Amino acid sequence: MPYPYMTLLKIGPLTLFTFGFFMLVGFLLALHVALRRAKGRIAEDHIYNVAIIALIAGLVGSRIAFILFNSSLFTSFWEYFAIWEGGMSFFGGFILALLSIFVYTKKKRISFPQVLDIFAPGLALAIAITRIGGFLAGANPGLETNVAWAFQGTHPVAIYHSLANFIVFFVLIKIDKSKLGEKFRAGYLFAFFMLLFGLERFVNDFFRAYDTQATILAARIAPLVLAALALFLLTKLRKS
Repeated sequence: MPYPYMTLLKIGPLTLFTFGFFMLVGFLLALHVALRRAKGRIAEDHIYNVAIIALIAGLVGSRIAFILFNSSLFTSFWEYFAIWEGGMSFFGGFILALLSIFVYTKKKRISFPQVLDIFAPGLALAIAITRIGGFLAGANPGLETNVAWAFQGTHPVAIYHSLANFIVFFVLIKIDKSKLGEKFRAGYLFAFFMLLFGLERFVNDFFRAYDTQATILAARIAPLVLAALALFLLTKLRKS
């Protein structure tokens, strides 16, 4: 379902949209966190490259996935490219970004799991901040409710997602600084991100309004698959 964007600033033909602004802020903060975490481990050039690759692949993958699941919403070919009108799917972007990063790390002969661990906390932070922009833009509409914190009579689902991912960010930082990492091989922190994000997404999506039963089904299954895959990876990454 396309969602209306709240314009922040318009200068001539240039328009700055709420969602895009918060996405940019989230991206820059995630990059900052990754650069600090990469010191002494992976060269800065690789961190910048991976961040840009992930951003572009994430946007493309998100749009493609949205189009595949919501093809009836588009009436012309050019509408497929009008991302400023809304329409993104996180899991499509997530998959394409991972594949793109994998190809890059193999080509540059650097550790794919280590790169993922470096970016894991920042990714959660970026999602948390981007969801704030989504809330202001009217994205992720919630089901009707009369709870005290309701927004226009509905659950503020984007805020639920944002708060949950801020928690995921701090939990990942705590895990990384603990001795738990000594029990796992590289890639474990990203696996924990997948687990925590999958669980929060599964729970919070029960408060979200969807257009079709097919969309609801996809929204329920994808987070569980992600969490199950994370548990599998954690068992494989645990040191014997």
